[in-house]
Amino acid sequence: FSLNSWPFSLKLFWAPLVDTVYLKRFGRRKTWMVPAQLAIGLVMVGMSASLDDLLFVEKPAIWTLTGLFFVLYFLCATQDIAVDGWALTMLRPENVNFAATCNAFGQTFGYAVGFTGYMALEARNYITLATFMWILGILFLIVTVLVALLKTEKPVPPEEEPEDLVTSYRHMISILSLGPVLTLVIVLATWKMAFPITDSIAMLKFQDYGVPKEHLTFITSLLMPVYMALPVVAARWTSGSSPLDFAMAVYPMRVAAVPLTALLAWCTPATMTPAPLGFY
Repeated sequence: FSLNSWPFSLKLFWAPLVDTVYLKRFGRRKTWMVPAQLAIGLVMVGMSASLDDLLFVEKPAIWTLTGLFFVLYFLCATQDIAVDGWALTMLRPENVNFAATCNAFGQTFGYAVGFTGYMALEARNYITLATFMWILGILFLIVTVLVALLKTEKPVPPEEEPEDLVTSYRHMISILSLGPVLTLVIVLATWKMAFPITDSIAMLKFQDYGVPKEHLTFITSLLMPVYMALPVVAARWTSGSSPLDFAMAVYPMRVAAVPLTALLAWCTPATMTPAPLGFY
C-alpha cells in the first residue's frame, strides 16, 4: 500500500510537461490545476461510496485500494506542480520565498483536519471514514469551481513563454547534473534516515503497550498549533540566502530526541489499560 506515495517522489519526471503544455485561454497553471482538483474531488466522492466494502471487511481489497490511492496521489502531485509554479508568478518577488512557508503551514493544517480532526470525530461516533471522505470530496469540487470561475490568471509574458517540451527536459537533465544539485539530492534523500523511530516505530510500540491510538491522536492535536506556527516563525531564517543553515542548526537536536524516544518506549509498561495521566 505504501506504493501509493510514489507519485510525490517521482513527480519530477512529468513536471516539465505540466510546466510547458497549457491552454493559453485558460491559463498556464489552471490548465492543470483545475482538472486535477476536479478529478481529486470526483475520486474521493466515488471512493466514499464503496470504501466500506473495500476496507472494513474480513479481507480488505489491498490492491484495489492501492490503485485508487495511487491515482489520487498522482493527481495531488500534478496539482502540487501547478500550484508551486503559480506561486512563483502570483507572489511579488520579495515574497516568493514565503511560498514554502505557506505550503508547510497548509499541509500541517490539512493534516490536523484530515487526521487529528477525523480521529476526534470518529472516536465519538460523529462521523465515518466514508462520510468524511465524501464531505472533503465535495469541498474539493466547490473550491475548484470557485477558483476556475473567479480567479483570473495573468497571461504569460512573451519573454517568459516556456520552451518546447524536449528542450525543457534537456534543461532539467542539465540542472540535475550540476554538482551542488546532486549534493542537495543526496542530502534530501538521506535527511530522514535517522528518524524512523520517532516518526513511525515509537507510536506503534506505544499502541502495542496499550496506549489507545485516540490518546496519541489527541496529543498530536495539542501540538498542532506549534507545528503550524513553526514554519511562520522560522521563515525569517529560511527565506534568506542560506535557508539550510537553520535546518542544520536544529538537526542535531532532532537527532538527540531519537534515543530519548526509544528510552520512553522501553520504559513504557507492558500493559497500560488505562494509561495513567502522568505518562502523557
